[in-house]
Amino acid sequence: MSFVQLTHKIFERFGIIIAIALLVIWAIGTLFDGPGGIHLLLTIGVSMLIWRIVVRGDRAHPTPKK
Repeated sequence: MSFVQLTHKIFERFGIIIAIALLVIWAIGTLFDGPGGIHLLLTIGVSMLIWRIVVRGDRAHPTPKK
């Protein structure tokens, strides 16, 4: 199993949990006036959460019409 396949399986199983963890870390960081770069966690966390929800709902790919 290649590295890409392994990371895909990890994100497939734990993507939503990782996204929520990033958002929690961002929330804690903003409470303590963290550096400006901490807001990158918000961007990554929200993007990952939306991506995982969309991919999760798209399990069966439709066959192309001829």
